[in-house]
Amino acid sequence: MAVENKELLPRSADSADKLIRKLTPSQKDIYIQDSTVTGLALRVTPRGKKIWHLRYTVQVGSGQWVGRKNSLGAFTDGLRTRSARELAEAWRVRIRQGEDPQDEKKKLAETRKAEHLREIAERQALRTVNDVAVVYA
Repeated sequence: MAVENKELLPRSADSADKLIRKLTPSQKDIYIQDSTVTGLALRVTPRGKKIWHLRYTVQVGSGQWVGRKNSLGAFTDGLRTRSARELAEAWRVRIRQGEDPQDEKKKLAETRKAEHLREIAERQALRTVNDVAVVYA
Protein backbone atom coordinates (compact mmCIF):
# COMPACT_ATOMS: atom_id res chain seq x y z
CA MET A 1 0.00 0.00 0.00
CA ALA A 2 1.28 3.43 -0.90
CA VAL A 3 1.78 6.20 1.59
CA GLU A 4 0.01 9.44 0.67
CA ASN A 5 2.05 12.41 1.77
CA LYS A 6 0.00 15.45 2.87
CA GLU A 7 2.85 17.67 1.71
CA LEU A 8 2.63 19.36 -1.68
CA LEU A 9 5.53 20.22 -3.95
CA PRO A 10 6.35 23.96 -3.91
CA ARG A 11 5.02 26.14 -6.71
CA SER A 12 8.53 27.15 -7.73
CA ALA A 13 10.11 24.48 -9.92
CA ASP A 14 13.59 25.17 -8.56
CA SER A 15 12.40 24.82 -4.95
CA ALA A 16 10.54 21.63 -5.86
CA ASP A 17 13.70 20.19 -7.45
CA LYS A 18 15.67 20.94 -4.27
CA LEU A 19 13.00 19.29 -2.12
CA ILE A 20 12.87 16.22 -4.39
CA ARG A 21 16.64 15.77 -4.22
CA LYS A 22 16.42 15.73 -0.41
CA LEU A 23 13.63 13.12 -0.31
CA THR A 24 14.67 9.78 1.13
CA PRO A 25 12.92 6.50 0.40
CA SER A 26 10.89 4.65 2.99
CA GLN A 27 9.66 1.06 3.15
CA LYS A 28 6.61 1.86 1.01
CA ASP A 29 5.97 4.05 -2.03
CA ILE A 30 5.47 7.71 -1.19
CA TYR A 31 3.32 9.93 -3.42
CA ILE A 32 3.71 13.72 -3.26
CA GLN A 33 1.14 15.79 -5.14
CA ASP A 34 2.15 18.73 -7.28
CA SER A 35 0.77 22.09 -6.19
CA THR A 36 0.29 23.55 -9.66
CA VAL A 37 -0.82 20.73 -12.02
CA THR A 38 -3.88 18.72 -11.08
CA GLY A 39 -3.21 14.99 -11.14
CA LEU A 40 0.58 15.25 -11.26
CA ALA A 41 2.37 13.37 -8.50
CA LEU A 42 5.90 12.28 -7.71
CA ARG A 43 6.34 8.69 -6.56
CA VAL A 44 9.36 7.79 -4.43
CA THR A 45 9.94 4.04 -4.44
CA PRO A 46 11.59 2.09 -1.60
CA ARG A 47 14.69 1.74 -3.81
CA GLY A 48 14.95 5.52 -4.18
CA LYS A 49 13.66 5.94 -7.74
CA LYS A 50 11.62 9.13 -8.16
CA ILE A 51 8.99 8.80 -10.89
CA TRP A 52 6.46 11.34 -12.18
CA HIS A 53 2.89 10.08 -12.62
CA LEU A 54 -0.20 11.71 -14.08
CA ARG A 55 -3.51 10.55 -12.66
CA TYR A 56 -6.58 11.12 -14.82
CA THR A 57 -10.00 9.70 -15.66
CA VAL A 58 -11.34 8.57 -19.02
CA GLN A 59 -14.78 7.57 -20.12
CA VAL A 60 -15.20 3.96 -21.13
CA GLY A 61 -18.51 2.82 -22.45
CA SER A 62 -21.59 4.87 -21.78
CA GLY A 63 -21.26 6.96 -18.66
CA GLN A 64 -18.56 4.87 -17.00
CA TRP A 65 -15.42 6.66 -15.89
CA VAL A 66 -12.19 4.89 -15.03
CA GLY A 67 -9.29 6.36 -13.10
CA ARG A 68 -5.88 5.71 -14.63
CA LYS A 69 -2.26 6.54 -13.94
CA ASN A 70 0.38 7.20 -16.58
CA SER A 71 4.11 7.31 -15.90
CA LEU A 72 5.71 10.39 -17.45
CA GLY A 73 9.34 9.66 -16.61
CA ALA A 74 11.83 9.58 -13.78
CA PHE A 75 13.29 12.54 -11.94
CA THR A 76 16.43 10.44 -11.47
CA ASP A 77 16.68 10.12 -15.28
CA GLY A 78 16.60 13.88 -15.81
CA LEU A 79 12.90 14.81 -15.94
CA ARG A 80 12.88 17.87 -13.70
CA THR A 81 9.83 19.55 -12.20
CA ARG A 82 9.41 22.24 -14.85
CA SER A 83 9.55 19.70 -17.69
CA ALA A 84 7.25 17.27 -15.87
CA ARG A 85 4.68 20.03 -15.37
CA GLU A 86 4.81 21.02 -19.04
CA LEU A 87 4.48 17.38 -20.13
CA ALA A 88 1.59 16.79 -17.73
CA GLU A 89 -0.25 19.90 -18.95
CA ALA A 90 0.22 18.81 -22.57
CA TRP A 91 -1.18 15.37 -21.73
CA ARG A 92 -4.12 16.91 -19.84
CA VAL A 93 -5.05 18.88 -22.98
CA ARG A 94 -4.82 15.73 -25.10
CA ILE A 95 -6.88 13.77 -22.56
CA ARG A 96 -9.60 16.45 -22.66
CA GLN A 97 -9.64 16.03 -26.44
CA GLY A 98 -10.36 12.32 -26.03
CA GLU A 99 -6.91 10.73 -26.18
CA ASP A 100 -5.75 8.17 -23.64
CA PRO A 101 -2.04 7.75 -22.85
CA GLN A 102 -2.57 4.06 -22.10
CA ASP A 103 -4.07 3.50 -25.57
CA GLU A 104 -1.14 5.32 -27.12
CA LYS A 105 1.33 3.09 -25.25
CA LYS A 106 -0.54 0.00 -26.47
CA LYS A 107 -0.48 1.24 -30.07
CA LEU A 108 3.24 1.97 -29.81
CA ALA A 109 3.91 -1.51 -28.41
CA GLU A 110 1.88 -3.11 -31.21
CA THR A 111 3.75 -1.06 -33.81
CA ARG A 112 7.10 -2.12 -32.36
CA LYS A 113 6.03 -5.76 -32.31
CA ALA A 114 4.84 -5.60 -35.93
CA GLU A 115 8.12 -3.96 -36.95
CA HIS A 116 10.09 -6.66 -35.14
CA LEU A 117 8.11 -9.44 -36.83
CA ARG A 118 8.59 -7.75 -40.22
CA GLU A 119 12.37 -7.60 -39.65
CA ILE A 120 12.44 -11.29 -38.74
CA ALA A 121 10.47 -12.16 -41.88
CA GLU A 122 12.86 -10.10 -44.02
CA ARG A 123 15.88 -11.85 -42.53
CA GLN A 124 14.35 -15.25 -43.16
CA ALA A 125 13.55 -14.28 -46.74
CA LEU A 126 17.16 -13.37 -47.55
CA ARG A 127 19.16 -15.97 -49.40
CA THR A 128 22.50 -16.96 -48.01
CA VAL A 129 25.58 -18.03 -49.95
CA ASN A 130 24.92 -21.61 -48.82
CA ASP A 131 21.41 -21.46 -50.30
CA VAL A 132 22.85 -20.36 -53.66
CA ALA A 133 25.54 -23.04 -53.50
CA VAL A 134 22.96 -25.74 -52.89
CA VAL A 135 20.91 -24.57 -55.90
CA TYR A 136 24.04 -24.41 -58.05
CA ALA A 137 25.20 -27.90 -57.07
